Amino acid sequence: MEKPPIDIDGYLSSRRRGHTPFALASLVQLLTACMSVIIIVLVIQEGARLRERVAVQSRDIEELSALKSVVSDYQREVVAMKAQREVEVTFTRERLQALEAKIQDGAPTQGHINQQSGPGKSLVGHRAKRAVNSVTWPAGYGYGAGGKYESCL
Repeated sequence: MEKPPIDIDGYLSSRRRGHTPFALASLVQLLTACMSVIIIVLVIQEGARLRERVAVQSRDIEELSALKSVVSDYQREVVAMKAQREVEVTFTRERLQALEAKIQDGAPTQGHINQQSGPGKSLVGHRAKRAVNSVTWPAGYGYGAGGKYESCL
């Protein structure tokens, strides 16, 4: 007596042996279809992840570009401020040299004015103030109206 064949799931089969290749072919086709669906789903998910990464990287690139622009603007401002400071130092140095020259030419200093007594005191103080105020500078550098340095004497 012939033993009945056993199915793939472990049960005894009442089918004839001639149908076994058909069942095996159907099972292979079913597994292939399932694997194809799984692969398609995984590819779609990975595509979504890649799109999200690209979006994040694009935002990061935009932020870095904005920061680079801010740093560049700041560097230009620092250079401009240094140049302006050098101009101010140069004008202050020239002003000091001009005042020293006027003092050496005989214009009395504030200390000499206060030490003098008598009726000529106000005239000497007035002359000293005029000498200091006569130092002129180019217009637009904050040294008073008309380009004249306004003294605090």
